Amino acid sequence: MNANDLRKLATQVRRTDTVLRQLARNLELSNQDKAKLLTAADVLTGTAKQVVRKAKSAKAEEQAREKALATAIEEARKIGKIWPVATTLDKVALCLGNLMESNLRQDLEHGPRDPQKSLDYWVELAMSELPSSVAWKAIQIKQSVASVMEQATERLQKIRTQPKAIELARRWDMAIRESTLPK
Repeated sequence: MNANDLRKLATQVRRTDTVLRQLARNLELSNQDKAKLLTAADVLTGTAKQVVRKAKSAKAEEQAREKALATAIEEARKIGKIWPVATTLDKVALCLGNLMESNLRQDLEHGPRDPQKSLDYWVELAMSELPSSVAWKAIQIKQSVASVMEQATERLQKIRTQPKAIELARRWDMAIRESTLPK
């Protein structure tokens, strides 16, 4: 449960505690039944305190995680700015690494008016998603952002040498060249 859910649970427990105490006070019950209701209310009081402590702890953990993620995203953004995306192969590899192969292929099939602009759009989208996904992965596997970025760089190097990446980059190059030819 997250901190918000725990806070809601604590509120429900306190309300139930209050209702039990009101029942014991306002109903005509035997002393034994009143004692049982008050004992149950006392248990709920202790439980509510435990739940509140857990909620505070969960909230602190959530805030720490969010802060770590924000820091990691910023670090990934800085490292990501030095990634080479100069050639068409670099751009295609980046998009393939970001699971955008179908987008690239569909764009080529529909023959975009400005293939360079279209490819740049997909690259920009991939680059904008990169910092948050790298940061998230770094936090999940408890490694540095630099280490995860290094792994991603190695993965991109492998993608660049794959025949499908080379072929797709060649097709994009052709589409870009054809779009610049006078008609």
